[in-house]
Amino acid sequence: MNARISALILTKNEAGNLPDCLESISWVDEVIIVDDQSTDNTVDIARTRGCKVIVHPMQSYPEQRNIGIDSSSNDWILRLDADERIPLSLRDEILGRIQHDNGRYTAYSMLRQEFLLWRPVRYTEWGPRRHWKKQYIILLFRKSKWRFRTDQTVHELLDGEGRVGWLRNPAHHTNANPDLNTRFLKTLRYAHLQANMEFQQGRRVGAFDFFWGPLLGFAKSYIWFRGFMDGLNGWIIAWCNMLTEFFVCSYIFEKQEEVHGLDARRRQVQQAWRET
Repeated sequence: MNARISALILTKNEAGNLPDCLESISWVDEVIIVDDQSTDNTVDIARTRGCKVIVHPMQSYPEQRNIGIDSSSNDWILRLDADERIPLSLRDEILGRIQHDNGRYTAYSMLRQEFLLWRPVRYTEWGPRRHWKKQYIILLFRKSKWRFRTDQTVHELLDGEGRVGWLRNPAHHTNANPDLNTRFLKTLRYAHLQANMEFQQGRRVGAFDFFWGPLLGFAKSYIWFRGFMDGLNGWIIAWCNMLTEFFVCSYIFEKQEEVHGLDARRRQVQQAWRET
């Protein structure tokens, strides 16, 4: 079974990452770029490399990915981020499995090898631990069987039908965390997105959540998933996970305050300096 594959990549100012990503998937039959109005030369790079480019303002990650799925010419979709790479071992496994599995699977999950400060992460939630099922992410699937859930706006998920196969070789999340400033900014950004999603789903927080949520986030990463075995990288990742929980609680609390009259209190404070 010689199936044709379309690669789907979301971009926003990814001129520094995109060339290597495209090099690692030069073997696919089509590359679709859904670009969130980049202000660098991301779009020019993509078009020069022969990619199909769709410029569309970001509404949510799953909506962007579904736009790309609808625009693909092939049934098999390989979803990637611009900072991910497909090593040769994974390329060979993908092509071999599609050819020899005879349609038994409609999707394939694979691991991600994460890096921090250019060191591979072996443990914590980021580590490629094959016995932890949640670390498997569906990166290859059939367009006719799967689609992204629009209610899961962070760490987006696919809904579909059919059996899911597992691939042994990991994709490389090579340039996700080139420096700590990038990592910390991502921690804030994803916490804000997650808080918005959880607030819309009905989550509310109190003082208990501010204490136990971050504490458990740190303990789970550093102790349960043995982050201590990654040295200082494991310590940094555990703190990032703790801060994520703290920021999520903080953003949800802010939204609760908006519901309970935050704007009215703001006007009172602004008026006070005029009267005193």
